[in-house]
Order: sequence, then structure tokens, then C-alpha cells
Amino acid sequence: MTDSNLVQFSLVEETTWGTPPATPTMQLVRYTGEDLRYSINNVQSEEINSDSQVSDLIQVDARVNGGYRFELSYGAHDEQIAGALRNSWVENPEKDNNGTADSIITDAGTTAGTYTVASGGASFILGHLVRASGFDPIVANNQIFRVSSSTATTVVGATGLTAQAAPPAAARLKVVGFQGASGDITATATGLSSTALNFTTLGLRSYDMIKIGGTAAGDRFATEALNTWVRISGTPTATTLPLDNLPAGWATDAGTGKTIKVWTPDQIMNGATLRSFTVEKGYLGVVTPLYIPLNGIIWDNLSLNIEPGAIVTGAMTCLGKAAGIASTTAMGTVYRAATTGDVINAVADVVMISEGGVVISTATPVVGWSIQTTNSLFEGTAVGVMGLARVGMGTFSATGTLQAYFETASLAMYNKMIAGTATSLAAVMRKNGAAYAIQFPKVKLSAGTPSAPGRDQFVILDMEWTGMKDPTTGKTVVMNRFDYTE
Repeated sequence: MTDSNLVQFSLVEETTWGTPPATPTMQLVRYTGEDLRYSINNVQSEEINSDSQVSDLIQVDARVNGGYRFELSYGAHDEQIAGALRNSWVENPEKDNNGTADSIITDAGTTAGTYTVASGGASFILGHLVRASGFDPIVANNQIFRVSSSTATTVVGATGLTAQAAPPAAARLKVVGFQGASGDITATATGLSSTALNFTTLGLRSYDMIKIGGTAAGDRFATEALNTWVRISGTPTATTLPLDNLPAGWATDAGTGKTIKVWTPDQIMNGATLRSFTVEKGYLGVVTPLYIPLNGIIWDNLSLNIEPGAIVTGAMTCLGKAAGIASTTAMGTVYRAATTGDVINAVADVVMISEGGVVISTATPVVGWSIQTTNSLFEGTAVGVMGLARVGMGTFSATGTLQAYFETASLAMYNKMIAGTATSLAAVMRKNGAAYAIQFPKVKLSAGTPSAPGRDQFVILDMEWTGMKDPTTGKTVVMNRFDYTE
């Protein structure tokens, strides 16, 4: 006998659609429920029998469908999200032992202020902010530091390191931003400027959200409105970083005496690459655990729901090729532990929601925001093939709903809807320093009106929205993930 509390859900990306890796490392997945299933189409034989009985039931078609539900937490569903967006994450420089001690990061602190890596150290450049993590039990080697220099095998700039000749399997170095020298980073009317840093070498990407300002007074602008979330609006030059979505109160600031920190993310936009996965469901509550593999999984629909007084939740649906035979043998030779980040809620953890580049979640409290993307996958069958022979990449689309209190500040949204004027939507969600930002650079609002649902209730502006290809980015959605911010 088994129950849902003892069902293990894991997956691995495929190289060839429908074929799992020979010796896969399976990623355990956090979820709240699933209905992934192998659906078989049977046809009853039409043969006429003199005894008036059915001759046979014949399998003629099959595919995997259904999906799973989750509560949003940092890093738990990133590759599935990438699959649903038909693309891969563009990442800041990173070195990770990834489960094998002393493999990529080979030393910390034997040389003062220095982490030693097998290769690629030069991708960490002067001014980068690096997060070192996973060096336990030597806690001092887990820190945020500014890179002062680097070589192919060294990253220099840390303080107070304790010699650690063989860093553990979880050791990781990840670029999370950049920091200027004292007084070097200044705020201009249109963005940031620097004379010592070269913005073109820092790996900055157009249309990324960034977070300006650290926790310490010396790492943030004296003009408080500048210490906020903004967007890179164009291509950086050596000395200038153009920004938009600037908040009210943005002003020039020389940053005198300040070592300004700026936090930068990884990026993904919707693309045109179908990525497939093998999912394994492990039923562990029986004397001998049972395992069912489902192959050729392509994520079709992704949904997120942000509502007051609730956890941020999501769901994904799929189309897949086949199911393997249930077995008492697990697919994976290695199972990577599920992530441990805290679940994001829609109260304290939603930093902002903006419309048209203006934060609306403070002036006009948002009652709810739903997001759904779909790949419009279509099926291809063939003679001699049981199940799907092909999966077609359909039109990518993004839709959803937006609800806000109807008042003066939200009137502009209503008028844009009436006029058919394009706008944009964006949100930032942050938990324990890690964050997601999601942007829809061009949307149109539709099918909404202020409604009075009954006595003693607020009037709510309830709208639908549709994302479109943005002429500037060339994309419908831009998503960022921040490994760490202050």
C-alpha cells in the first residue's frame, strides 16, 4: 500500500526526444500534486463472432499528458520554466563543484583572499560581486566579495578566508552583481555612469531588471529613491548604463564616498527550441519501491497565480511520447536533492508590480495577477509508430488577468484598455535575498470593466491581458532570476 506522501517526482533533460540518458542524474522536484499519465487509445475489434462476444481490444494510439502543480520557490522549477519558454538561461559567470568535492573549485584561502579554480577564472573580472557558498563547515569561506583581480585559475578579492585545500561538493562561486570603488558609480538623469569600471565587460544584458543598492549605508546612494529595481534599457557603453522604469524621485547623485552595489540576474526570453525531459514517478510507500518513467515530456503550458493572502502558486502541463514499463529498479544512478528555498508568498515577497514602467502595486493595490504561457504544441502520428512520432512547436503566447482597485490611479489602465493602447507589465518577487523578475514588454488590456459585485464591497477593475512580440526585445516575455540581492 502506498499514499501520495510517499511519491517521489524527479526528472532529467533528454538529448534525444523520448530517450533518457543512459546513466541519468535525476533532479528531485518539489510539487503539490500531479496528474501525469500515459493515455492509451484502445479500439474494440469489429469482428463478428457467432457467440456474440468481443474478440479483442487493440492499442492503436498513446501519449503522455497531464502535468504538475507547485508553490513557487527560488530555483525549484527553473529548467522546467526554461522548457516552457523554449529556451535556456543565459547565466552570469559561475563555478560549481556540482556534487563532486575538489573538482572545479580546488582551493579556498591557502593563498590570501583567493579561490582557486580548475579553469575559467578570468570570467570573473574586476568589479564583479561574487557570492561564495557551500564551503561549510568553514563558514568564513561563504561570503559576498568584490573581485580585485583574476587569472584563468584564480579569483581574488575575498577577505578573512580560512585555508580549505579541498572545497566540498556543494562549493560554488557565482557572479551576483558589481560594485564600484568609492565615489565611482554615479546616478545620472538616464541611468548610471562610471569611470573606473567598464560596463561592457560585466556581462550586462539589455532589458534585464537590476537592483541598485546594498544594505550598508556605504553601499547605497544617499538619495533613497535610487536604491530600487530598474531596467537596463539599451546597450551599455564603457562608461554608461542606460536605465528605464525609473521611479518617482529619481535624481542625479554623485555617490560621493559610496561603494555602490548593483545586483544583476541571469536571463531567459521565450525562444524556439523544444526541450524534452524524462520524468520518473517513484512510489516509495511499498515494501519494494516501484518506478514509472515517462519519456519525451515537452512542457506546454506554464501558469503563475499571484493573489493576496496566498502563496504564489503555479502549474505546468505537458505533451509526451511514451511510458516505460513499471519497474522495481530506479532509473537514476544519482538523485540530486530538491532545492530548499522558502516558498514565495504574495504579501511580503512581491516587491512590486508595474504597468507601463510605473509601479502600481503601491498607488493602486493589485488584487490579483495571473499569468499563462502556452506553446500550442501539436501532435504528429505515423504508421508503424505507437504514440507520437513528432511534437510540433506551435505559436507561443502569453495571457492572463489583472485585478486592481478602481480609483484615480488605475483609471489610466482602463483608458488604455478602451483605446487599445499597448502597455507593459512586470513583477518582482524576492525571498531571503533570491528573486525573480518577470516582464511582458508589450501587452494589451482587454475584456474588463469596473464592477460592483455586491453591497459593502470595493469596486474592482478586472481586466484580461495578452502579450505580444515587443519590437525592441523581439520577445513576448523576459524573465530574470537573482541568486542573491541585498
